[in-house]
Amino acid sequence: MYDQGVWSRGDFLYQVTLLVPELSVQSIVDQLPASLREELVSWLRETYDNDDPADAFVSIGRQDDPAQKQLRLEALGAWLRTGSNDKNPR
Repeated sequence: MYDQGVWSRGDFLYQVTLLVPELSVQSIVDQLPASLREELVSWLRETYDNDDPADAFVSIGRQDDPAQKQLRLEALGAWLRTGSNDKNPR
């Protein structure tokens, strides 16, 4: 969808986060090409490295299951806080 111009880069990166929690954040990051990995990690820090509650995040154009959203945001926040992403460029 991104390659066809339907999704913006941010839309694409958000779609990648929807794989969480079924896949771990680190697993997703590890499977991406280096150039996209750097961009995703940077975008994750910009978007999710904060103390905002789950209900502060809004999905435009799609209905998000509140329980899944909470799990996803918790997993993303935990990964950002663990420092396990320090091996990835900032």
